[in-house]
Amino acid sequence: MSEISKVELPGTIDLTEKIEAENLDPQIKDLVNHVKEFQKLNLEQLHLEDIMRKRLETLRSFLMQCNRKDSEAQREKFEEENRKVKKFLEAAAEQRQQLQHKRQSMVAEMEMLDVQFLSETCIISGEEADKEEVKRIEKDERDRNKKREKVGVFPEMYVFL
Repeated sequence: MSEISKVELPGTIDLTEKIEAENLDPQIKDLVNHVKEFQKLNLEQLHLEDIMRKRLETLRSFLMQCNRKDSEAQREKFEEENRKVKKFLEAAAEQRQQLQHKRQSMVAEMEMLDVQFLSETCIISGEEADKEEVKRIEKDERDRNKKREKVGVFPEMYVFL
């Protein structure tokens, strides 16, 4: 409609100028004034539509910027959470290694204490500790501990008598 108004406006202006020039009666002059007012309103409407179009474009632009910023904020939050999880997993893996090392050293210490206990028991009972027997017992104890580790039973769960 606005394009049609643009096309009709120049012809209408010429017509109104001709009518004014001829000094017609007051009703026609009144009609001419209405036509002029209509033309002015059409121009104002076109101007307002143009303003509205520009504002809508600006609004769309702002909306796109907001969406981009929201997406960026979500991405940054996701990356931060990933960093925290990665840091936690690294700390857990390090702690697991430390615990594994501690368990292995405790197993070795327990084996040594078992051998020492066996040696002391043999000496107390008056028997001479047979070195071959002690080595066999040490080997048997290591084998049992290895089997327990494979199954997932830790040596510290057993009470040695």
